[in-house]
Amino acid sequence: MKKLTAFTLLCCSSVALADPAIHVDQPALKSNDTWTYQNITERSSTDWHKTINTITVENATSSKIYFNTKQDDSTQPPLHLVFGADWSRSRDVNGQQTVVNEPFSFPLTVGKSWSIQYAEQHPRPAVQYEKWDTTYKVVGSEDIEVPGGKFHAIKIEAEGQWEAEAIPQQSILQGSQNVAGQVTAVSQIRKTDPTPKSGRVYRVFWYVPEVKRWVKSIEDYYNSNDVRTEHFEAELISYKVS
Repeated sequence: MKKLTAFTLLCCSSVALADPAIHVDQPALKSNDTWTYQNITERSSTDWHKTINTITVENATSSKIYFNTKQDDSTQPPLHLVFGADWSRSRDVNGQQTVVNEPFSFPLTVGKSWSIQYAEQHPRPAVQYEKWDTTYKVVGSEDIEVPGGKFHAIKIEAEGQWEAEAIPQQSILQGSQNVAGQVTAVSQIRKTDPTPKSGRVYRVFWYVPEVKRWVKSIEDYYNSNDVRTEHFEAELISYKVS
């Protein structure tokens, strides 16, 4: 295994990606390929935190990546996961394994686009329906600097929309009535019809072929008023690949 310096990566990538006809094949991942990222999670002005996570490949086949991820300052054991060979993520949607995030579609070429669409019943306890429609596109190459160094990367952007409908709620109104001096408790059940909601999602990845993964990613979610409600960001600190 060898560890490539940022200078070597910059030189090699600049030559390869200077050609407008970018063509990047799926990387050949090996056991013990490792990446360490600085992650920022922001859900409000008061809910903000930073973590350091290390991702290590355990095994890679032609269709799957078996890996673990561990937060550096955590006493918990690593979390073991399996993703698609293109780093796509699948999960159970209405009883069927469905791709819900696909940052790359190899080979990567400028202008290439692909879409992820799915609808899910009861994704969370308070939600009875949710629908996602996201389109990814390779927009070109771009120089970028992260804690792990300076790189010439392939930039992939994704824009999409989500729709959701909450489960109908019931409320009980209690009171009393006085009829001919007799006080009787009265209860009334009121059903509230759910109001459909919608919003947007934006994702961007800076992929470096020699790193075999992205060196930076951003994921933002917006509500129906186009106000950002969640922000996730990851930047490469270090890596070791075969």
